[in-house]
Amino acid sequence: MSYFKVVIKPAAQFLFLLLLVTASPGHSQVRSDSASLWSRIIQLENRIFADFPETFAVANSVLKETEQADCTRCLGRALMMVGKFYWANGQYEEGLKYFRKSIAISQELKDYDTWSKATDLVANTYYYQAYYDSAEYYFQKAYSIAEESGDINGMILILHNTSLMYHRKGDFKRTIEFIFKGEKLKDKFPGSEHHVESLGAMGPFMIDSIYYKEKIKDEIKNLQHYKSISDSMAIYYSYRNLAKSYRQLLDHKRAARYFIKACNAMNGMGLIPEWDMVAKDYSDANMKDSAFYYHYLAKGDIGRVTQPNAVYTLELLGDTHLHFNQFDSALFYYDSALSMNYRMNNRITFTGIHRQLVRVHTILGNYNEAEYHLTVGMKLAKEVALIH
Repeated sequence: MSYFKVVIKPAAQFLFLLLLVTASPGHSQVRSDSASLWSRIIQLENRIFADFPETFAVANSVLKETEQADCTRCLGRALMMVGKFYWANGQYEEGLKYFRKSIAISQELKDYDTWSKATDLVANTYYYQAYYDSAEYYFQKAYSIAEESGDINGMILILHNTSLMYHRKGDFKRTIEFIFKGEKLKDKFPGSEHHVESLGAMGPFMIDSIYYKEKIKDEIKNLQHYKSISDSMAIYYSYRNLAKSYRQLLDHKRAARYFIKACNAMNGMGLIPEWDMVAKDYSDANMKDSAFYYHYLAKGDIGRVTQPNAVYTLELLGDTHLHFNQFDSALFYYDSALSMNYRMNNRITFTGIHRQLVRVHTILGNYNEAEYHLTVGMKLAKEVALIH
């Protein structure tokens, strides 16, 4: 899934405040109200991983308030924010409607930050449904907007998201190309925000490189800095980056420990912890009791998270039951996850679950069902990717 931090440059901030000032006697109050509204919208953008039903209701309420306010720029941002909630919840068509409205407003106002971020979210919407041509087009567009405004953090994030798309598609050459485009930018601008991903399908290409070992060194330095300035969100990202780096290096116990630290950081910010990530690494480390302990912590939050996150909880439970030879339970969780994914059209996950169902049904002697999932999975693989 993608995260965003707003970057308001001093000049842009000054222009924003200047636009709010009018000749009317009440302009100070208008300026104050609009600045307060903008701040609330920005804060909500990163709350998609809080209690989702509760926070989504707040987001819609803020949008309604924004529609009545005298702040067009706030409206463009609020539309993107609510669209992001729909996108995060797997409601892709609804999200696109809001993103397009946001893009129309932000493009007209030359609000480059909102414009590029909304465009990047359009790209991610298509990517999650495995509509790669459309995703590629909008990632390129988002990058050009961020580049025009000199938004380095935005450019790095878009390159990161683009690399994930190519990895999912199975185009490893392009994946590596975009990873290292991002690396070059990060080297030019130390301290810029970034995200590390464990690229499982590319293990043979990446495991022998020094990429993840260098990431670990960098993140340990970053973590010390973020702790010194008490930046809770940056601390969370650093722990997560460290965990994903150790996962790629197959040091699953250490990866799990850093994911626990990341989860504790999320708890401290009032977000729903990603206990599934801890469980996955303990499962890969063959630590059965620890794996199921954290799986069921995650399952306890299933009614408070987005639909894709709930599905991921079910899918990973299936993986762990399969790993420990509990085949009937694996079948139950895979069937549940697949059904929810089809309702969302979350196509990038279809092939992998069908493949796992082939394995489970074959082990259980359900050969007709295994053949069905093989046929459907292979057909989808041609459209989505054969490797996932």
